[in-house]
Amino acid sequence: MWLPELLPGVVVLEDPGPPSAFIPPSGVEIIADHTAFGERHLVLASISGRVRLCIRHAATRDIPAFVVTVDAHSAKRLTAAAVAERILFWPDTARPKQAVPTVYQRQRLIQMLTIHDALFRGGSIRDIAFGLIFPTSHPLTGAAWKGSGERRHASRLVAELRRMVSGGYRKLLLQG
Repeated sequence: MWLPELLPGVVVLEDPGPPSAFIPPSGVEIIADHTAFGERHLVLASISGRVRLCIRHAATRDIPAFVVTVDAHSAKRLTAAAVAERILFWPDTARPKQAVPTVYQRQRLIQMLTIHDALFRGGSIRDIAFGLIFPTSHPLTGAAWKGSGERRHASRLVAELRRMVSGGYRKLLLQG
């Protein structure tokens, strides 16, 4: 899934047990989980931060160990390992709870970005309402559409999205 040798943000954890046996501590959410070629690739998130973790079986080790290769990206690898340490050993202490969005907040932000893309491609409020927000509803026409709750809801989401865009959401995404 990720090549830790090429991506300095991926933390390699060598564990004496099988990768499938790794269980993150309570308060740590698994965002992604994939096993390939005997390695388990996880994206973990807690209020301490988010990290990509590659777990490898190391029968010669007695305790788990982070592996940081010495190359041009060693400083980035050490920083990522420090984040992994906070997540795995102190998951509830490093940041305020608002720093990591909840599952609902992530889904809402994804929906907002999808609506932004549809508007950018020239989609109308009606197209967005019945294509993205209410995909299982029958599209309304005429007076039924003008007075509908679907139209008001879609318009509120678009207005919120426009406030988000004018407020500099891209700058916020680049920092996180």
